[in-house]
Amino acid sequence: MIGERLRAAGIDLLDLAPISGEPLPSTIDGLDGALVLGGPQSAMDDARHPYFDRIVGLLRDFAASDRPVLGICLGAQLMARAHAAPGNATPVRPNHVVEIGFDVAVEFLPDARRDSLFAHAPARLPLMQWHHDVFDLPPGGVRLATSASTRVQAFRLGRTQYGVQFHPEVTRADVLHWIATHEGDVDRDYPGLRDRIDGELDRHIDAANGFARVLGDRFAALVRATVAAAA
Repeated sequence: MIGERLRAAGIDLLDLAPISGEPLPSTIDGLDGALVLGGPQSAMDDARHPYFDRIVGLLRDFAASDRPVLGICLGAQLMARAHAAPGNATPVRPNHVVEIGFDVAVEFLPDARRDSLFAHAPARLPLMQWHHDVFDLPPGGVRLATSASTRVQAFRLGRTQYGVQFHPEVTRADVLHWIATHEGDVDRDYPGLRDRIDGELDRHIDAANGFARVLGDRFAALVRATVAAAA
């Protein structure tokens, strides 16, 4: 849904899937920002995903040039790794609880109400979760949201760098597709998920999608404003 809002704002998207072998750009020349999405990988697993090192370098370049980034789930974890404190060898690590579905509401903190991307967020909102790992807030980062089991659900670094652990981008069809294509046995790995997800979607997906549309529009506006300021 975030990509749809960016396209609606007239922003051209270059879609890349490095997990499928698509090459990443060598520089950020010609790119005004980045939307870094999720995946089943561990953000610290360079052995199986050697392209992570290149993504981390690109994220640092985007931040150094003040070009907007929105990282979602794995994308936010890679941002936390890119901007971790010196000597922090585990900026991303397994959580003691797997958050999945809409069971745990995201709680938006006071700084979110003063933020250009998240000022529209209510105090609490059930949003789609599917993650095993958590990450440390990068030095200088501003924590914008939390949940019962995950201290950092959203953050801002500087003026233009954003990471969220939850999944604002999903439609109902996305969630059902993830469950259907899960690499493993959903009923074994997440008992009861298949039975409860339809009810959770009925209760929460409309509000979650409304939140995502505004978030996408605000991120598009941030990209446009940043480009204009640099012109």
